[in-house]
Amino acid sequence: MTKNEFLKELQKRLKNNPKSDIKRSIEFYNEMIDDLIEDGADEEAAVDSLGAIDDIVEQIQLNRIDECEKNPAGQKRKIAPFHLVIFICAFPVWLILLIVFIVMWVVLASLFLSDLAMLLAGIYSLITVPFILTTPVSAAANLGWAMVLAGCSILLFFALVKLMFWYVKCTKWFAVKIKMLITKEDTSYVG
Repeated sequence: MTKNEFLKELQKRLKNNPKSDIKRSIEFYNEMIDDLIEDGADEEAAVDSLGAIDDIVEQIQLNRIDECEKNPAGQKRKIAPFHLVIFICAFPVWLILLIVFIVMWVVLASLFLSDLAMLLAGIYSLITVPFILTTPVSAAANLGWAMVLAGCSILLFFALVKLMFWYVKCTKWFAVKIKMLITKEDTSYVG
């Protein structure tokens, strides 16, 4: 088994662990294999000398259980007075960021509602075309507006869906950064 195959298999078997633990384990075994290769072993021999991957995964799980017993999750974290002062002083900034975040999502929701209204207006105009008993010109104009409204609404819908996915991505990124600031934990993705 090559180093990359070993590390991918290890990552796959540890997928239920926190990302920071997976990253730490991958980095540890990557460094260990590199050290063995530097000492003269070929790549496959270095990987084989580590032992069976099942035993390695079991050992990592046992170490994780030991760490959890030493520092239970229910244990409250003390906030340093300095951090508390910073959080209180930065409240206006956090409040503004929260308001901007809420306004962003409200604007997106209102754009979706506007798009729905445009689609419904197009459908209504399309339905009423046969009932217009005036001139053929007004019926053709009504049909044209119905098509324009429906077409613009469909195009706007796809643009809004893209914008919504971008909003979700930005929201996740922002939440990860805030969590890193508060917990000092590396929550980046492995892969």
